[in-house]
Amino acid sequence: MTAYPLNLIRGRPVPLLQRAHVAWALALYFLVAGSLLAWECNRAVHQVLNVHRRGLDIAARHTAFLQAHPGVVDVETYTAGRRRQLGEQGAALAAISRVLARQRPVSELITGLLAPLSADVRLQNLDLNLAAGTVRFDLAVPLDVVSGKADSATLLAAWQRHPALQRWVTGLHEVSNEEGSVAGVAVFVIRFEGTVSCLEG
Repeated sequence: MTAYPLNLIRGRPVPLLQRAHVAWALALYFLVAGSLLAWECNRAVHQVLNVHRRGLDIAARHTAFLQAHPGVVDVETYTAGRRRQLGEQGAALAAISRVLARQRPVSELITGLLAPLSADVRLQNLDLNLAAGTVRFDLAVPLDVVSGKADSATLLAAWQRHPALQRWVTGLHEVSNEEGSVAGVAVFVIRFEGTVSCLEG
């Protein structure tokens, strides 16, 4: 049996309604694609403009900075110099802190020695030798108060209770005593000495 290829719908016109649907679909496709393309172009333009504005702003700031800092070649050199200066200042502050850490106990020791003294007792000839770790001083006590609260035993007991002296001074004791005068006033001079065990803050 011989087969004959036949196309029965060849030349058959597409119905109007179907053509309308295809046309609307193509129009909608182009509308959506065009909208997306326009949106992307708009966003790209805004990004380019923002980059351009930031570039102008950076250039203006750089110019203003150089005008405000004559002699500076550029911001990077200035920043490196300031960073180096900050490092040096930090090292200096650390050194000052170490010095203050050693000076703070000195002031507290003196305050502790003065704490139990009455107004008429004078602390004099204070020798605080940090290198040797020793402390020596004299008390000038008016003769009329020696037998009262300014005697050596009372003072030593008060010093031993003081927190700063407890922490940094050991072996505080009377070395000698003798009569003398200060500004024409008869006094009893009592000499003390002890060991400064630690002056770390």
